Amino acid sequence: EAAGWEFSGTAVAYYQTHDGLGELDLFDAESSLGNFGVQLRATNSDLFAGIGAGVEVNGLTELPWVADYYMQNPTSDADNSGGWLSQAYLTYGFGNTSFKVGRQTLPKALSPFAFSENWNVFANTFDAALVVNTDITDTTLVYAFVNRANFNSSGFLGLIPMNDFNNPFFDEGAHMFTVQNKSIANLTLTGTYYNVQDAGVDS
Repeated sequence: EAAGWEFSGTAVAYYQTHDGLGELDLFDAESSLGNFGVQLRATNSDLFAGIGAGVEVNGLTELPWVADYYMQNPTSDADNSGGWLSQAYLTYGFGNTSFKVGRQTLPKALSPFAFSENWNVFANTFDAALVVNTDITDTTLVYAFVNRANFNSSGFLGLIPMNDFNNPFFDEGAHMFTVQNKSIANLTLTGTYYNVQDAGVDS
């Protein structure tokens, strides 16, 4: 930790194999997918005047001789090795309201139809503005505006590079409103409204 900064990191080796619809053998390189990845993070909850910040960078490379395909493609480079800026955001809060603006993850609990998926090597992220308020007892109110995102996919599904942040809703962006209530014991009620002008992808 230095001057309020906290640093952390993750190293991941990901391997997956399948039988290629019966045409290939399990564990052969031509029927397998894999990556080795490193993720580095730095966060500061009070950079200045109550404003916090966070940065996260990811690097991925293939697993040669083990897998001919990859679960995530970092860039459009031919060697399929490289990195991208996965998070870069500012935070601020007062009372029971918090703000987070920039490239960030979105939690499934509060954004059930557009969230950061953890099934792959590294989660996808969004360029977004997020406001969360908890003034009402047992209730969380959320507003989010999402402008761009990268996409979680595997090497067999027409992989889009992870550093390619497209505008999934063209020039209009997407607005999201969520109300979550936990007044009833052992029961969480969540209602979400999305305003999406166009669900296409402008690359």
